[in-house]
Amino acid sequence: MQQLILIMIGIAFGIALYRYARIMGWDLLHITIFLPAIYVGFALFSSTPTQSVIEEMFFGMPIFMLVGISHMQEWTTDRKEKVAVAVWLYHGFYDYVHHWLVVNDGVSWFYPDWCLGIDVVVAGCLAWSIYQAKQSKKIL
Repeated sequence: MQQLILIMIGIAFGIALYRYARIMGWDLLHITIFLPAIYVGFALFSSTPTQSVIEEMFFGMPIFMLVGISHMQEWTTDRKEKVAVAVWLYHGFYDYVHHWLVVNDGVSWFYPDWCLGIDVVVAGCLAWSIYQAKQSKKIL
């Protein structure tokens, strides 16, 4: 039950984050570059910061690679949007299984479930807005 409550709180934060990012005109692909930095910050507060930072950078590497590749090549907006959705989903499920992959005692007990809710909602909202934008272009 506690896990469900944390996921629901994460969902509420995810909706708020998505709305705020849209109001501010932020590109959600650019924001994804900061997702691994969250765990590096947690690693700095762990009992073994050097080891934890190295492990977090290793497991956060797919996010850095996806965002970096999308900027190195002349990708279309459509492809970048798909990458953003994939990265947000990846990060949400990474958060959920993180404690089985890396021992980082700097991560709060509530964070994996809470962040899973946020990331999945942001990915879903982003995918929905992409879908709606494409549908409106078909109508015109």
